[in-house]
Amino acid sequence: MEEILGEGGVLAKGLQDYEYRPQQVEMAEAVYRVLREGGNLIVEAGPGTGKTFAYLIPALYSGRRVVVSTGTKNLQEQIFFKDIPILKGLLPIKFKVAYMKGRENYLCWRRFKIFDRQPLFRGMEEVSLFKEVKEWVLQTQTGDRSELGGIPEDFSTWGEICCSRDHCLGLGCPDYKRCFLVRMRQEAAEAHLIVVNHHLFFADLAVRDIGAEVIPRYKRVVFDEAHQLEEVITNYFGLSVSNYRVEELARDVRREWATSGRSSAKLQGLLDNILEKAADLFYLFQAQERYRLQELDPIVTSLLSDIKKGLNSLREVLRRG
Repeated sequence: MEEILGEGGVLAKGLQDYEYRPQQVEMAEAVYRVLREGGNLIVEAGPGTGKTFAYLIPALYSGRRVVVSTGTKNLQEQIFFKDIPILKGLLPIKFKVAYMKGRENYLCWRRFKIFDRQPLFRGMEEVSLFKEVKEWVLQTQTGDRSELGGIPEDFSTWGEICCSRDHCLGLGCPDYKRCFLVRMRQEAAEAHLIVVNHHLFFADLAVRDIGAEVIPRYKRVVFDEAHQLEEVITNYFGLSVSNYRVEELARDVRREWATSGRSSAKLQGLLDNILEKAADLFYLFQAQERYRLQELDPIVTSLLSDIKKGLNSLREVLRRG
C-alpha cells in the first residue's frame, strides 16, 4: 500500500494536489491484511483521512470479489462516478466495477403486466405519466427508473410496477429470465468490485431464503457509513405489520383473481374479514405512526391471532385455486 499511497507513490505521481497521509496508509494496510487473510476489522477514521481510497485500493488488490456497501446514495454515486474513474486512470491494474441499486429502482415485468391489464390510478395526472412509462418499457434495456427523467419522485404508480421484496417470486417468476434485476446481477458477476447500498445488501440477504439473489456471490464486504446498519437490518429482518401492507395484500389478491376471470364468495369474505380485523387493530395505535410492540395487550393479541387465522385460510383458498 505504501507504493500506491505513500510519498512518491502511484497516486502522488498521478495527482497534482495529492497529500500524503500516514493514517491513510496505516488504514489501507490493515484493510488489505483482513481482506486477504479473513476476519473482521472496525475502523473509525476522522475527516481528511482519505478512508474511501484506503479501502477501495486494498479491495482492488485483494484478489477477492469485494462488495462495498454505503449508507447513502450520494456516497455510492461518488465512489462509482468519481473515485473509481480516478483509480482506473492511475492504477497499473485492470479491473471491472459494477454499480447496483435497490430493487425498487427497477421495473418488474410481472407487476407491470398485471397493473396494465387492470390499472388503478390515484389521480388523473398519473394517467398521462403512465403512458410515458409504457413507451419507455418498449425500449429500455435496464428497467432503471432514473431513465424516466420526466417522471416525478411522487409518482405513486411506480410503487405498483417496480420490483418489490414483498412481491418477488424469485425463480418461480414467469419473467425471471428477462428480469432486470437478474440482468443487473449477470453484469455484476463479471466485476471485481461491486458498489451497493445497505438497503440492497440486506434485501439480497432477505431473498436468498427463497432461492433468489441479487448480488453475485462475493468473498468480502466493506461497510461504509456503518452507523446506519442497525436500522436497515431491523427493516429487513424484523417483524413488522402495517395497515398499508394489509390493504395492499387484499388489493393485489382481488386484482390477480379478477384478471384470471375467477370469482369466489369465500375469498371475498376472507378478505373482508381480514380488513375488518386489521382496521380494529390499527385503530388502537392511530395516534402513533410507528409503535414498537413489547408486552402485548390481550385485545391486540386476540386481533393478531384473528388476522393470522384469516391469512392462513386465505393461503389455503389460493392454493386450491
